[in-house]
Amino acid sequence: MPISATDYLLKVFDYKAQSGTFEEAPLENQIDRERIFADEALKRDFKAWLLDSGILASWIVAPILIPEKFLARGAIAATPVGFAASEPAAGLGLLQADDAKADAVFRESDVVAP
Repeated sequence: MPISATDYLLKVFDYKAQSGTFEEAPLENQIDRERIFADEALKRDFKAWLLDSGILASWIVAPILIPEKFLARGAIAATPVGFAASEPAAGLGLLQADDAKADAVFRESDVVAP
């Protein structure tokens, strides 16, 4: 008997009362990994924002708000099925060891003090 999975598309919409319509909005807790990796300027901005000392310090006392320009407007939530490989998590590949050849937003030395 084959095992099947169901994937769910996650989207958020804001209701605009004046026009009576819904407009697609960013997911407040989901970075747009593919867009960040594809755009060098956006990658630099994301790294600078996340490593800003004020942002790092704020994590200790409260949740942070991710700027809209880094957020995804949709995500796929896959249901786990057996041992099938799943799509990478949004954060996968953002951090790599200093000697890694893979492209990354952050290197180990950016976030780990010697």
